[in-house]
Amino acid sequence: MKFTYLLGALFFLVIWLAFFGLFPKERKVIFWSSIAWGPAGPISEYWHRADYWRPDLIFAVHLGNWTFGLEDYLFAFAFGGICTGIFELIIRIIWQPEDLRFNLNSFIKLLSMVLFSLMLMGLLSWVFHLNSLPAISISFILLAGYIFYRRSILLLPGLITALLMMFFMWLFYWTFFLRLYPDIIERWWISNALSGLALASVPIEELFWAASAGLFIGPAVRYSLLTLPRA
Repeated sequence: MKFTYLLGALFFLVIWLAFFGLFPKERKVIFWSSIAWGPAGPISEYWHRADYWRPDLIFAVHLGNWTFGLEDYLFAFAFGGICTGIFELIIRIIWQPEDLRFNLNSFIKLLSMVLFSLMLMGLLSWVFHLNSLPAISISFILLAGYIFYRRSILLLPGLITALLMMFFMWLFYWTFFLRLYPDIIERWWISNALSGLALASVPIEELFWAASAGLFIGPAVRYSLLTLPRA
């Protein structure tokens, strides 16, 4: 079962490639979002493997209490780009923006937001003794709220992106991953990290995380990289 996690990550990478190939106007932001979010996968495993899940890895890297693998990077890389691609498609339908600015300082701003979201997750876990998954979900929601406060024009497409990412995550589990591996939740997830609530066998925690990630990751790239009118 060493290839199970890799297969799941490759599922998202195929979707990423489809977005990148089919929507040339969104390629720039999809690419830079993925570059920024890729490292967040391995970094976040420092917390997630301690209290949320322990997936099998083809080749595990161990640095003290921190364990991660290539699969973590591939998933975060693809998921970040997908969130951004969906958001960009939606915002072009609602409001047809022009790409006005992109530079190194903007990308550093995006990286800072990625790193701050992880730091906030760690702080919430430490101060309030939260499990790492609700901690990162709350971190995403708080940062998304900041973005919407600064750029309210991003709120509606952000909410739509959140709902679509939640639905997409449910489809991934229900139509693909749980069909191939019906017992994967019992084998990988730490039992006391889950509430027991599920939608057609998909843990509600996974859906909540996907929605919060879409809410933040989608608009984060446009907020960081592109100039917008205030609204």
